[in-house]
Amino acid sequence: MATTLPILRGNTICLENALEDDDNILHRLHYPQKQEKFWPLLRSQRRDLEELVSFHVQAKHCQVADEPEWLSGSYNVCIPVSVDPLSGERVLVRIALPFKLGEANNPGNVDEKLRCEVATYIWMEENCPTVPIPSLYGFAFPNGLTVSGAKGNCCYYWNEHIQRRFYKKHCTQRVFDQTLSPYWCMAAKDVIQRKVEEEAAYKDRLRGRFGALDQ
Repeated sequence: MATTLPILRGNTICLENALEDDDNILHRLHYPQKQEKFWPLLRSQRRDLEELVSFHVQAKHCQVADEPEWLSGSYNVCIPVSVDPLSGERVLVRIALPFKLGEANNPGNVDEKLRCEVATYIWMEENCPTVPIPSLYGFAFPNGLTVSGAKGNCCYYWNEHIQRRFYKKHCTQRVFDQTLSPYWCMAAKDVIQRKVEEEAAYKDRLRGRFGALDQ
């Protein structure tokens, strides 16, 4: 029987599938361990989450759902919270998973993700009012910036924290140049050769992770 290793959501993967997958499986093999470390942090802040939701929805009491009811996706975990539990009303607290976004290696990834999502929500609300979208009661960022009663603050937040970042006077270089020019300046042959070598080294590390380097 082929050796399999655990990845998230109770799934496993074998070496053959890992070698064929376009994703970096070495990263994915670390996710279960990182999630095990992150979940206790969320559990320890259960009371803070309840107070946070109470503040945003102006409720007297809120209650975080038990962990089996948490909804873990590719890049976020959604935690159901009952608003005045006897009322039957629920909201979701959506929290980005830093270990899935490379926050440790590239600080600011979580912030960028959240800003893009908020900007999309605001744009949808203002330009596509007939399209049903979830109600946004509030949002916050790693730097502590918090907006409550989002519907009343959308225009302000857009103007002060998102749109102005893309004004010409705030840009020292075109995004197109920042993205493409370094690659166009390189010799294609050298780049391809390096990528081939990197892929071979990656596959050797992958075989070693599965204990199959000598097979």
